[in-house]
Amino acid sequence: MKKIVLVILLAIVSFSAFPQSAKTMEKKRLKYLKKTEKLYGSNNYELYEASKKALEAYPNDKRFNYLFSYALYYSRKHKEIRNKYTDTELLMKVMSHLDKSKPLPEVSLKSKKFLDVLQDKLFELGKASYLSGKEEQAKEVFDWMQATYYQSNYKYKYDGSSGYSNSEYNFDAYKNPLYCLANTAESADYLTLSEKQLIYLQNLVRINPKLFDSTYLKTYFKLNPTQSTSSYARSLVEDLNSIEKSQLLYPSKAIFNATEFHANDLGTAGYVGHKSMDGTEFGERLRNYGVSGSIAENCSYGYDEPLLILMQLLIDEDIASLGHRKTILNNAYSKVGVAIRPHKIYKSSAVLDYQG
Repeated sequence: MKKIVLVILLAIVSFSAFPQSAKTMEKKRLKYLKKTEKLYGSNNYELYEASKKALEAYPNDKRFNYLFSYALYYSRKHKEIRNKYTDTELLMKVMSHLDKSKPLPEVSLKSKKFLDVLQDKLFELGKASYLSGKEEQAKEVFDWMQATYYQSNYKYKYDGSSGYSNSEYNFDAYKNPLYCLANTAESADYLTLSEKQLIYLQNLVRINPKLFDSTYLKTYFKLNPTQSTSSYARSLVEDLNSIEKSQLLYPSKAIFNATEFHANDLGTAGYVGHKSMDGTEFGERLRNYGVSGSIAENCSYGYDEPLLILMQLLIDEDIASLGHRKTILNNAYSKVGVAIRPHKIYKSSAVLDYQG
């Protein structure tokens, strides 16, 4: 009798020790999936609940992770979701589960709309995080966007390198959405494209001086080797690798009006300097246009190409005080006006005024 009981117990133990077959498990998973996908695009909160339950059984399933992300985002206004997550927490969780669903599903109308809207929401989150000093969170969001959208077949709307187009200066590092923030003048319709680009390039230096050195400046010196050997060039490299980032520069119409006046004044008369032709100092000129407070002015001659103007001012060859460079890298300034105009003697001149 004891032998019979022992045999039965061994049989039970042996049977329970073997996991379900892969075929049985796949059958269950597909049943779950079929049930869950019925809710896709209809009842988002029910889909959230169903996909959450499915993930408990199949935490690494790509399709369940995608459905959970979709459902979580679109049920974000549901009372239960609002009570559980802040807007930031919800978006970060959506990102996390989409990571587990890569490669992302083929574009259907529903998924395309979701991923497009999500891209906009994530950019706004990254921007708000950066501007409020939460740089690590901004980096996480922006890096995820670049890795997910730029390296996929989806339309990538936040290519940070789009503020300046030049085939010789094309760097993948600037495709990160962070550098879209540099394009503060994009919608300033009173500026020319070159003037917008000059503001964008200044902001690139200010956001990440070290990266600017290893990309734009390094390439510029490679293309213009005679300009790379002076003490001014060497000191610029040192400065860019030792200073912290600065706040963004935003275009100001009032400052632009003052710079435009002076650039036209310089060009028509064919002279150089910060005084107007009638002897007005630049500070008084800016005040006449309603600009006060902490101010500074840079003038460039001989170039109308934005990057060349910037390099001339940053290198600051033969300017012992390095005043132009220090102004561009000065964190105290947050507003800027830029005007690039023809010059009677030097063909072109640029006036850049700053306000803190």
